Amino acid sequence: GSITIKSAEDIDTSHLLVSLDDSGEAVVICSGNTQPIGVAIDECDINENVSVVLAGSAESTFLCRTISDINAGDILYTASGGKVTNKIQGTSFKVGIALNNASIDEIVEVDTQGFGSRAMQFCNAGIHTWTTSQTEETVEVENVSDTDIVIATFQNVGGNEKTIVAK
Repeated sequence: GSITIKSAEDIDTSHLLVSLDDSGEAVVICSGNTQPIGVAIDECDINENVSVVLAGSAESTFLCRTISDINAGDILYTASGGKVTNKIQGTSFKVGIALNNASIDEIVEVDTQGFGSRAMQFCNAGIHTWTTSQTEETVEVENVSDTDIVIATFQNVGGNEKTIVAK
């Protein structure tokens, strides 16, 4: 399904993700960390009505504009400017699965499974073996940011219980 709703800003490009503004009565171009409600299928000026295809009631696929190169089968996430990317950014939302290849600023067809759910990515840091008798060791893990949730397990081979702190 779709709705016609007022736009709280100029939408200069078609096929951009949109979210509700603070009033809940108009749409704005979705940022990478804003939960989208759908895709604006047309361009419009501020305070004009725009047609928005809604994810929850979509009867088919969406067409979205890309901010990065996309391959068919990539999982797509919200990005800045109402576009989609295959790279998770700290507080992204899932948009769906790419059904075709697309270059930067091209249109990609999207199967909207999981649309609007918080994006998660798992990073396996491997196994760290304590090698010193010091009370503290540091393990560097790539692809982990300050806003990520870190889950670690600890296996103790005799001795005192330990605490793991992610910083």
